[in-house]
Amino acid sequence: MASMDSAGDWVQVRCPYCGEVLELVIDPLERGTLIEDCAVCCNPCQITIERDEWGDPQVTVERSQ
Repeated sequence: MASMDSAGDWVQVRCPYCGEVLELVIDPLERGTLIEDCAVCCNPCQITIERDEWGDPQVTVERSQ
């Protein structure tokens, strides 16, 4: 699920370690892969951001390697 405001795209993702739903703010131009710690369990999550033809984010979250 994503929504956009002036600060960027808000997306909800689920931590692959603890299962907690987290909200992330993604810059509207951001694409690629980044590592961010879960705000609940502090484990590193690999976040991959792709954009569809309308610029909407397609975000996947995996355990960091």
